[in-house]
Amino acid sequence: MDWSKYISYFYPNIKDYFDKLIINKEVNHAYLFIGHVDLGLFRVSKEISLRLITQDLEDVYKKKIIQQFNKGIYPDLYILKREFNEKTKKNNQNISIEQVRKLKDQVLHKSFLNLPKIIIIKEVERLNKDSANALLKILEEPPANTYFFLLTDNLDGLLDTIISRCQSIRFYQQPIDKVRDYLLSEYQTNNKLATNIAHLSAGLVERAIIYLEDEEKYKSDI
Repeated sequence: MDWSKYISYFYPNIKDYFDKLIINKEVNHAYLFIGHVDLGLFRVSKEISLRLITQDLEDVYKKKIIQQFNKGIYPDLYILKREFNEKTKKNNQNISIEQVRKLKDQVLHKSFLNLPKIIIIKEVERLNKDSANALLKILEEPPANTYFFLLTDNLDGLLDTIISRCQSIRFYQQPIDKVRDYLLSEYQTNNKLATNIAHLSAGLVERAIIYLEDEEKYKSDI
């Protein structure tokens, strides 16, 4: 499975780093991705996860797993995030301890086809004290063949002990011209629009893509 143009273009160092780890089977059990949500932390964590899962699979199985993963039905991918509150019509303020406990039960089950289990936690700084301590216990004694990707833009909201259990990787804003050239190459838009969006996004790649795909959002933020 080839790496996408996205990660190869914007984050070649991260791609090369994980490529080496996966090939040599030296992947750590937990990574902390640090940066603005619109820098593509979630997208990159999913792509690394898929490569990790499919690395040793024969083509016939690899194709099936890729389809499941891209459809969001791969049974050993767990995405933890703040739950939507139907009463307030907003996301809850924190990730609850009940969510972490449920996650623990899930990852202790036998893996599908004995493949890696992947846990991606969005806004991990949104763990409260109890849920953070519950996660820490899992990270201290991680189940075999289980990999965590913790995403955050605020290290101050995290327990030092959680940070110390992970390998940290920082994501940075991209040069404006690099964002523009990517939009021109991948979306065949015109130069003026690509330039305007690249400037408006301030080097935040995902935001630029949203602006290009959602004209209403783009116009509202001009």
